[in-house]
Amino acid sequence: MGKSSDQLKILQQEKEQREQVIHARAQLQNAYWTVSETNANIQDIVKSEYFDTIPHEIKKALQGLWILFKQLEANIKNDADYMEVLNWKE
Repeated sequence: MGKSSDQLKILQQEKEQREQVIHARAQLQNAYWTVSETNANIQDIVKSEYFDTIPHEIKKALQGLWILFKQLEANIKNDADYMEVLNWKE
């Protein structure tokens, strides 16, 4: 009975490890998609015909955030290790 119990424990640990890997990959993919979507949404606001009607302090903050998100998205796309994980298929 001890051997069977140990085998079950090992199988359970392996299953949990696989689930953690899948969860970690999903979080990385979600982070990229969030950055990419936020960048696109900010671009839409900046390109909007109403952009000039936005109060100056909001416009300035939005432009600063847009710069950060563009840089972040570019950094992600240039990171080969990250892109390998992002493009992973099970």
